[in-house]
Amino acid sequence: ADSAEIEAAKARHEVASVATVERNLSGLFAEVRTNLRNIPDRVVSSLIGMTDEREFKAVLLREIDLALTALAESDVLVEPAEDDQEISADGEV
Repeated sequence: ADSAEIEAAKARHEVASVATVERNLSGLFAEVRTNLRNIPDRVVSSLIGMTDEREFKAVLLREIDLALTALAESDVLVEPAEDDQEISADGEV
């Protein structure tokens, strides 16, 4: 039963190797890092001369929320790599 279930999931493209998932998550985390690290460049000119701490924080939080929303709305697809090997029903490569 387990073998049939795994084979059916593979046919529906619902199974991915750990290596494929790791590669895709690595790419996603790199995108998150890049997006968050770009926030200072995007807001620096609007923060110059600002003296109200609440307004300063609001600008930063707005940019962080925009970055996180954009990432949340992006499609995260697990794309198999050409060098991925087939996984058998018992989890063996």
